[in-house]
Amino acid sequence: MKHKMGRPLTIAPNDYRLARDEIDGWLGYPNERRALIIGIDGADGAGKSSLASWLGWQLNMATISLDLFLVPNTGVIKWRSAELRNVINTRVASWSPKPVIVEGILLLKALAQIEMTPHRSIWLTNDNFDASDGLAEERAAYESEFDPINKANLKFRWPKNS
Repeated sequence: MKHKMGRPLTIAPNDYRLARDEIDGWLGYPNERRALIIGIDGADGAGKSSLASWLGWQLNMATISLDLFLVPNTGVIKWRSAELRNVINTRVASWSPKPVIVEGILLLKALAQIEMTPHRSIWLTNDNFDASDGLAEERAAYESEFDPINKANLKFRWPKNS
């Protein structure tokens, strides 16, 4: 069975389908396919990777996880910026530009380090999130400096598990 716009129809949370349909509009689908950077931000465990993977599959888009660019053993969250810039530019600024989903914690900070911003963004919150991961101060500073919640075009809150 196919989705009304030709995409596979699968069982997914309503918010996933809402995000997919909203992104279709951002991209100009079906008449266009704008080379946008779609950002998915939120705390650890909020569901960013799951949503990004599902959207990438549904929308036939590449997804980039900031986790792949983390510099290990630094004591702070730091990315291999030159490599991240190159991967994103390969998608959106190449001879054949295409949209891309970039997901990860502190997304706007990572993109600011490479002088980029997402064209649209999604913020995820999960009531099951455990803030005892040692990043509370870094997250608070990030939210104060970059204001990702208010800048997000879509916001989703996953409820506590029963």
